[in-house]
Amino acid sequence: MLVLASSVFVVAAAAGAALMSRERLSESGVEQTVRQASHAADAAIDLVWKTLNTSSTWRSTAAAGTWRSALQLGDIAVDVKIEDPADGVLSNDSIGPVQITARATAGEVVQMRSIVLEVSTNDPTRLVERPGTRRRAVLP
Repeated sequence: MLVLASSVFVVAAAAGAALMSRERLSESGVEQTVRQASHAADAAIDLVWKTLNTSSTWRSTAAAGTWRSALQLGDIAVDVKIEDPADGVLSNDSIGPVQITARATAGEVVQMRSIVLEVSTNDPTRLVERPGTRRRAVLP
């Protein structure tokens, strides 16, 4: 009886250890997905920012307030939205601020980033980050 009880305890402990190991691997997979989605959202912000700085007609051609598919990075889909934080109309003010929002989705993981850019005082053809406007959000 003692040998049987010991065997049951050993088997239960081994099964518990295997389940805990599997749980840890699963958590690390989710953490990796969160990091990848986070990096993708940050990259989309930088990509759109660089694109706006190289185009002189973006205010008249961008669809303000509309989500657009920007990138597909493996299993991560990235959408971006450009809008005027003051009145929602990009084309009515050539020096007004612009808000870029990126949403990276990987399965159930959603990472969102946003930033407000304004015209540089040193170079009116360049957009710079408005201090304190960079936002990060994680959605369930």
